[in-house]
Amino acid sequence: MTNNLGETIRRLRKLHDITQETLADAVGVTIPAVSKWERGECLPDVTLIVPLAAYFGITTDELLGVSEETKRAKIQKWYDDYLPHFWRMTKEIDQEHFDRLLALMAEYPNDFELMNSYIVFAVLDPEFYGEPDRTEKSRKKNFKKIEECCRTIIDKCTDEKMRQEAFSNLAELYASDGRLEEGEKLIMDNVPFELRHQKIVELYNSVDHPDTPDKFRNSLYYQMKALLETITFYLDWVKPIEKKRELHRRTITMIEAFCGDDPGAMCFQTAFVYYDECADCTRAGLLDEAVEAAELCLRDIHRYDRLPKECTFTTGFLEGYIQSTADEAMEAADMTETEYMLDLFDQNWAAPLREREDFRALLERYRNLR
Repeated sequence: MTNNLGETIRRLRKLHDITQETLADAVGVTIPAVSKWERGECLPDVTLIVPLAAYFGITTDELLGVSEETKRAKIQKWYDDYLPHFWRMTKEIDQEHFDRLLALMAEYPNDFELMNSYIVFAVLDPEFYGEPDRTEKSRKKNFKKIEECCRTIIDKCTDEKMRQEAFSNLAELYASDGRLEEGEKLIMDNVPFELRHQKIVELYNSVDHPDTPDKFRNSLYYQMKALLETITFYLDWVKPIEKKRELHRRTITMIEAFCGDDPGAMCFQTAFVYYDECADCTRAGLLDEAVEAAELCLRDIHRYDRLPKECTFTTGFLEGYIQSTADEAMEAADMTETEYMLDLFDQNWAAPLREREDFRALLERYRNLR
């Protein structure tokens, strides 16, 4: 803390039109104490720095007169000095880098970026450099400080990406301490759905748990579904119908390759790829091709309806993954996926197809299948 802290407090108090009495009441000190700070006769107790900064709506660094540019320059230099040694690391270089990080944290104790760096480097403590169980020993040694940094970032940082990383790191810390269920709950309750399964994989992988392969399969399944959704959005922007049809078929091939010799459990996904191809071909006037795609669509969606409520993948990357085919909304409406798909073919875009006898016969055939 610098001797001009009192001047800063006085300037802020005047700026906000606050009396010494009001400030004293807000932070729990006497009016003479505030007066002495402002005259430079003494400094506030260190425990009052955070409350004072919060009261004025500024960071503690700003209250203490720390230059943000100077701080960022020092932190950037720490990163830059490390980079040339990344692939030529030794225990001595690693220790020097870690010691410099600790020094920066002592100088700037409220910087979230430094806390985040500490979380990463503390689990690879140089003291255990090269040892096979280095991460486990490092976490045990630095447990309290890592937990403190994670909690501070979660509670006070406004950078959502950094907060999500802190949740994941805290979960792995607890898992390493035998609190795997607590760590998993942290992720499930706080990490966005699209990242949740990957973070669960990383959590289980961090403690070499026997259920890790199952978590990998879960993650692969949801990543596959997310990828298919992204492809669908992308294909909306592909204009040449020839190119669009080619990409529809490549998507089918990708699904089949992903699921090995048992793509049946993914036929819900392939059905909607064929549905999109049918709609695209219809709009382009390729009605023969549209009828062909519609037949493949209805074939696969009916195949999906005939699957058991829980379907186990038998080959491919998803071997062993159990997929639920139950849909509460469909069951409540006493409706099958096939019937839902048939309703989609009643939309306006399919009007040219419904003029064709072969398409009407196709729809009628699947309406009669229950």
